[in-house]
Amino acid sequence: MSVLLTTKMNIVTKAVLVVLLLLISFMAAATPRTKTVSSESVLATWEKRTLNMQNDSAIVFYENILKLSLNGNAEAELISGIYTKLGSLYRINADFTKSLEYDLNALRIAEELKTDLLLGSAYNSVGIDYYRINDYVNAEKFFLLSIKYYLKSGDKRDLADSYYKLAMVLDDTMRQDDAKEYYNLALKVFSQDSDCMGEADVFNGLAALYYKSGMVDSTEFFALKAMEKYQECGSNETVAFMYMNLASLMNMQKKHDKALDYLFKGLHIADSIGALSQLRQGYKNLSQTYSYTGNFEEAYKAQLKYEVYKDSIFNIEKSKSFIELNTKYETEKKERQISEKQAEIDLQNVKLEKTNQQKNFLIIIAILGSGMLVVIIFRFNEKRKYAKILDKQNKELAEINSAKDKLFSIISHDLSSPLSSYTRLTEALQKSFDKLSPEQLKEYISELNTSSSGIQILLSNLLQWSLHQSGHFNPQTEKANVNTLISNSVNALKIVADEKNIEIVRFADNPECEIIADVKMIETVFRNLISNAIKFSPENSVIEINTEETKHHINVQFSDNGPGLTEDELEKLFKPGEDVSKIGKDRKNKGTGLGLILAAEFTARNNAEIFAEINDNGGLQFTVRFKKHTI
Repeated sequence: MSVLLTTKMNIVTKAVLVVLLLLISFMAAATPRTKTVSSESVLATWEKRTLNMQNDSAIVFYENILKLSLNGNAEAELISGIYTKLGSLYRINADFTKSLEYDLNALRIAEELKTDLLLGSAYNSVGIDYYRINDYVNAEKFFLLSIKYYLKSGDKRDLADSYYKLAMVLDDTMRQDDAKEYYNLALKVFSQDSDCMGEADVFNGLAALYYKSGMVDSTEFFALKAMEKYQECGSNETVAFMYMNLASLMNMQKKHDKALDYLFKGLHIADSIGALSQLRQGYKNLSQTYSYTGNFEEAYKAQLKYEVYKDSIFNIEKSKSFIELNTKYETEKKERQISEKQAEIDLQNVKLEKTNQQKNFLIIIAILGSGMLVVIIFRFNEKRKYAKILDKQNKELAEINSAKDKLFSIISHDLSSPLSSYTRLTEALQKSFDKLSPEQLKEYISELNTSSSGIQILLSNLLQWSLHQSGHFNPQTEKANVNTLISNSVNALKIVADEKNIEIVRFADNPECEIIADVKMIETVFRNLISNAIKFSPENSVIEINTEETKHHINVQFSDNGPGLTEDELEKLFKPGEDVSKIGKDRKNKGTGLGLILAAEFTARNNAEIFAEINDNGGLQFTVRFKKHTI
């Protein structure tokens, strides 16, 4: 029944649209037209009137104009422009749901008008909305559509902007080669049009791309190029800011003399233009840099200047706020009311100039009635479509929350066991310390050490996993020797291995092979895998660690002689929400599996992968695969 109703509604919608087109064509042929005012000029006028308004006031202004436009049957291009403007204003307020709603409305109008330039602009705006909420799949799709229609329209400036935004998406999704290609396409267009700000933004994007890859020299090169372009554009404040960033980059590389050189240049520019915020940040960085070099006298002097500028900025802003807040509310309210009245007059002029002078009353009634029917059917269809999307998202959210609840339930259960054991052992020691033999004391202390080690590993994994989930644990990549990282991890667990008389044997194709990664993250991965191998291997056994170098990858393999797992059980590893304490033949020494989840997430953050398989001895072999570092 519902399918039949939908089909009928679609037929009615098409019929109404056909009638509307016929009526409009009839009116266009039958009546003369007056000289028109373009939607672009009206939108430009409103843009100037709201230029100095607060963002919230501008939103109120455009929403009132939208109501007038819809009620006054303004032309579609004008309404589309209002929707796009409201989308950008809500995006500034970080209200991305509202922003997407308005941008999708603009997109629907563009699709109806089939205007290449409008379609390019609408797809670009929707792409920005998805990018801001980190939905990179949809962002990429809409930026590609935007590029398609900008190419058709011949609008080079906006085409280059879409190239630039798509490159940022590709960079954020670890497709650096594709990102470079689109950055270069954008740069080519910006260079042809002598758009210095566009070129500067692209160079800045390339600097960020190489920074993520740990290529410091390339990062510095493109940051300097961006700075030169910003200087060419006359954006001295941005130039000063870039010098500060370069100084921080040099300090990270312990090139403190170079950092000082950049800081002095940045401070000179900031001082010449009176940029107090840049001066404050510059002297703060200068104080830190002198501290790194051991020049504490100069560091103290720079710190004093930082405090002076910090207080100056506070006092200036405070006095300004007292003066401005006294008049802002009433003046802005009056300005908005005046602008709204003038906008209403603009709309009336557009309506008069766009309307035929010899309208037939019956035709107007027919058009309005048909239009209302189209809106009702359209809203009904849209409401049902969004209801389905919302239902799907709610189900996905419920599944995610269920998985996390299950994971924390497993963790709390697993944590309670060693804590209870720890409490029991300490109570027994307290009550019977004087009665225990040295052998019994040694046994108690050994059990306490095992219990506390388990608690420490679990809490460490839980802390790092929670930091990663909160988004506050970002990789700091650098060039590192793989075998050095393995040695550090093995040394950290040697005592635990010695207690079970387990020998850790290492093999390496190339002792000097290197990767680009976050050292702390990768050592955490290695420690978790070695710790698991020790836990599940029997006493007097061997654990093998093999470093294998191929044409494109570096593989690090951890192989134990434990009881192993079935293929079905292997599928449950690395997944939050799976109770791994119930898998495996040996029911002893079970954990939450959080270490493996953490290992999987950390390897992914370092552009690597991890997987498990059964080895020739029936135990487990974990492989961490890195992309080979190339210069």
